Amino acid sequence: MSVMLPDCPQRSLREKAHQWWYFLDHPSIPPDNNLAERSLRLAVTKRKVSGGSRSMSRFEETADLLSVIQTCRFQGKSAMAFFRDAISAQYE
Repeated sequence: MSVMLPDCPQRSLREKAHQWWYFLDHPSIPPDNNLAERSLRLAVTKRKVSGGSRSMSRFEETADLLSVIQTCRFQGKSAMAFFRDAISAQYE
């Protein structure tokens, strides 16, 4: 007698089989996660070079800054110009 546990990997894969080929019916969905991996590259490189953050607050600040930088890159805008404008607006 074979009993499958609820968290069995085979069952999980079988239940999600309809998602495997979703990109075939939806051309706007890429078949890979390269965009997500590329967007993490800056944070991973920064962590590797710096040795990581020593506090949760510093980690959160760094994540916020990297998020803004990546968003600017994705939109084809200058992160430096964004920060300059944001700081200037703070003092107007």
